[in-house]
This record gives sequence, structure tokens and C-alpha cells, in this order.
Amino acid sequence: MLIEEAQAFAGLVQAMYDTNTVAIVRKCFSERSAPELGFIRPHIAHDHICMYYVKLPFAEDLREFEFENLDGTKRNQPSDEQLKCIDSLITSMDLTHADRNGDEALRPEYVFNPYVQRMFQSIARRAVTPDEPLSLSNTIMEMNDTLLRSVASKCKRTLDTIHEKFTLRDTDRRQKITTGDALFGNIDSSTKKPRLDENENIEEPITDSSITNMDSASFEAQAAAKKKAALRNVGTLTPVEDFKLLMEQGSPSFIEICKQMCNLILELVNNSHGDALFEKAFQCLQCLRDTCIQKLEPKIFNDLELLLKKQASTVDG
Repeated sequence: MLIEEAQAFAGLVQAMYDTNTVAIVRKCFSERSAPELGFIRPHIAHDHICMYYVKLPFAEDLREFEFENLDGTKRNQPSDEQLKCIDSLITSMDLTHADRNGDEALRPEYVFNPYVQRMFQSIARRAVTPDEPLSLSNTIMEMNDTLLRSVASKCKRTLDTIHEKFTLRDTDRRQKITTGDALFGNIDSSTKKPRLDENENIEEPITDSSITNMDSASFEAQAAAKKKAALRNVGTLTPVEDFKLLMEQGSPSFIEICKQMCNLILELVNNSHGDALFEKAFQCLQCLRDTCIQKLEPKIFNDLELLLKKQASTVDG
């Protein structure tokens, strides 16, 4: 059976290699892990054939950051001395001949993962001497650490020069105050109100309407403050507003708030008479999706979407 599977795999790899094609696949490491989307490409060598798997990003995984152009202002242009300092730093950190024998240092094939090295070293140590305590010595890591220290010592003089040439200063930005005279021009002195003396006390009459407006505004502000302080869960009346308010407060945790929102969406969908509550559920779902994208937590929304699809397929079936 294994020979037949190997022949089928070899035929697939050869066919993909001849047609110069790749395959879009879905990878799932275990039943509890989230699926990944990727592609496999064939690889044929003189002693083996295989396929390489490359993970593909989703739209939520892509981030586009816009930065200002540093060449736009003259004060950001480096001087010739600063450029020479950076060139000297690059030269001093060159690892081509940094090894003791004049060879290249820290070559990728000789730089090992310290976690894996420590694990195998502990297993070998425990198998050979089970009664002795584990030693923390690691010859490979000590050699790399010594090499890094030697490279850092060579760069110290250049770094000191860079510290002198690239000075950092604390700048206080003073906000420019624009007055009415500067904005609208000079105002005629006859139109200005006379300045009151210190002994004059003139009070404007307060009408009943102004008192009513002040009372209503203060009452609404107090009610909003009390609601904000007492809010702990996402309610069914205004779920989107409650969700955003809880996110601003930061209490409870982000996972707990999203869990409440997911449960509310499922409750709206399951308890809806026809499609009466579908619009509110869709608004909650859209708000949850935008928040998960912003917080770089797409798995919460994807799990909820899979659960909704599963329930919909069960109802249709």
C-alpha cells in the first residue's frame, strides 16, 4: 500500500513539475487547530522528490502602513560626516571575516536554535547521568556569545562617534495662538463692548427656558455617566453601543466582551421570529468583525462565522 501511495505522490509531483503549476490546499494540523490556506509547489532533486508548503495570508493579515517621506524636509538630510559614520558602522559589523580564523561568522547552517539544543542536551545528559543535576553549560552558545562580544567591542568606537554626530534634543512645540484680530482683521473699537470695572456687577437675566435647558442637559449627562459606570454586559436593546462602550472602558477583558457579543448574536438569530431580529444581528456581526480586524484577532470572528454556517446548514438540512 505504501508503494502505491508513493508512486501516486511521485506521479503528482512530476505532473505538477512538468506543467509548472501549484496547488491551493488547506492545512489543518489537528482537529482543534484552526485551518490554514496555502499552496504547495513541486520540488525534484537528484535523490528525492517533495513538495514545499507556503502559507497564504488572508485579507485580515495584511497591514499597509504609510510613513512620511524623510527626504521632504531639509533638516532631515544627513551630513557627509554622518554618512561616513554609518558606513563605518556597517563595515565594523560585517561578519564576512569576523571569525577567529578569518572566515564568515554566524553562518546560518552553524547557528542552531538554542531551545532545541537545550532540549536535546538535557535529554542526553539525563540518559547518560540520570542522578546528576542538569548542567547549564552550552559550548555552542558560549562560542556565539564570545563572537558577538568581539563584534560589539569593534563597533564601540564607531557607536560613540555616532552618538556625538547624531545629537538628540528635546523640542517643545509651542502652539501658535491665532487671535481674532489676526484672523478677521482689526475690529472697530466702537463695536467692542465696554470693559467692566472691578466694582461693577452685571448679571444677565436667566429665563425659565434657559433653566429648563440646563436641567435637561445636566440630567442627560448624569444619566449617561450612570449608564456608563453601571454597564458590565452587552445588552439586547443597544448592543452595538454597549459593545463599543465596553471596549473603550477596557473592562471586562477583550475576550470576555467578544464572547458576550457572540452569545448575543446567536441569541438574536435563534430567537428571531422570522427575520425580525436579523438586521440587528447583522449590525452586531459587522461591528464584531471590524473590531476583530482592528485588534488583530480574526479567529474570534471566524469561529463565530463557522458556527453560524453550521447552524444554517443544519436548519436547511
